[in-house]
Amino acid sequence: MTPHEETVSSKQKKRGLLGRDYRQLAGTLGQWVVVLLGLVSTNVFSGISLIVLARRVTPLEYGQYTAIFSLAIVTVVLPNLGFTGWILAQPDAAARFGRRFWYATVGPRFLGLIGWALLLWVLCLFLPPETYPVSIAALVLTGVVFDTLLAYGYNFLRVRDQHLIVTAFQTVSGLALLLWVLLGPLGPGQLMNFVLGRMLISLAAILLLALMIHSRSPADPVAANETPQRGGLGQTGSYMLAEAASIVYIKADITIVGMHLGAQAVSQYGPASNLLTMTFLVAQALFFFMIPQLARLHKRDPAAFRASARKQFLLQVAGGVAVAVGLYVATPFLVLGLFGEAYAESIPLLQWLSVIPAIRAVTVGLAAVLMAVQRQPERTVVQMAAALFNVAANLLVIDSFGLMGVVWVFIATEILIALGHIYLIAGGRLRRHPLATEATT
Repeated sequence: MTPHEETVSSKQKKRGLLGRDYRQLAGTLGQWVVVLLGLVSTNVFSGISLIVLARRVTPLEYGQYTAIFSLAIVTVVLPNLGFTGWILAQPDAAARFGRRFWYATVGPRFLGLIGWALLLWVLCLFLPPETYPVSIAALVLTGVVFDTLLAYGYNFLRVRDQHLIVTAFQTVSGLALLLWVLLGPLGPGQLMNFVLGRMLISLAAILLLALMIHSRSPADPVAANETPQRGGLGQTGSYMLAEAASIVYIKADITIVGMHLGAQAVSQYGPASNLLTMTFLVAQALFFFMIPQLARLHKRDPAAFRASARKQFLLQVAGGVAVAVGLYVATPFLVLGLFGEAYAESIPLLQWLSVIPAIRAVTVGLAAVLMAVQRQPERTVVQMAAALFNVAANLLVIDSFGLMGVVWVFIATEILIALGHIYLIAGGRLRRHPLATEATT
């Protein structure tokens, strides 16, 4: 081959590689958008439904529903056992065993959820009946059982790259709930109708989803004589602790503000916290999509794994910076437009907090890698340390610095978590991993 021919061949190869890279990037962005649409539709429909519910029932009834649902969401992490996160890192098992993997893992957790719901219902018998009426609690808890099973099913389909189906279920379920709260027989004294309708919508969704999993997830015939893993506590325990820690450092601040500064301070901090939490969906969408992809590549093609890990990290950071800048600029319009002039004091709080999506993007981008290489236990240590720091620091600063102190602690917690993840990737136990090899040798 002449030098000229070699040059032409080299250029053609480069163009081919660039074309493949662009197609992969376009595919990743497309799937990211699909997952994000599902998460956004769920949260938007749910948020609007709660606003409409607050207007259609009495304040006491709305408070009852909120109190029971919040108690359920905080405690369901126990029977969940971290399974929702663990299953994202099991793409090979989901592909190999299909619906058999689904049945083997979901069955024990369904029994655990039933036991949890019964225990929590009994607890409500001893709580103030004006806040925790047992008739409402029974339906709310049953609905949360179905919601949790739906979350299992969604992540099972995600590891099988069926993101569009998940988004369709999320959108239709959210829309059905909104239509029920708008058109259903609701009014003062009729909260029971809402929770019954919500429970039935969740039941219908999980039945349809289970039917779809059964019909569209056959097992590999080669694995017919093998037994799929059940995801016991030894495998999922670190995910459970991480989920609990995440709830603490995201939710504890509002509780501490209420206890130390009162309801007026909560009304200022709450809108800022809620709007900030909504922005986390952008990073979460890519996170859900990339973990199964990275887990597959980690076992099959280390070079492709490193390349994909770096690309998804850069995408996360770019998205996080864009969200942070957008949130800072849009804060006055969001707060005043959604909540009104009475909540103007939330504006400087949210503008300070707007840096968090950029910091969090670093964490989430590295977390996807850690989970894909089965290093969740080390990550859990970082999250638990951050949760302890968050609570202790909030208690230390809140009386002296008020809401701004709480904001600073939130930012410091996110920085601590990001630094912990960086250490695990670059300087901790992952130093021996192929992802870190090129940077440390």
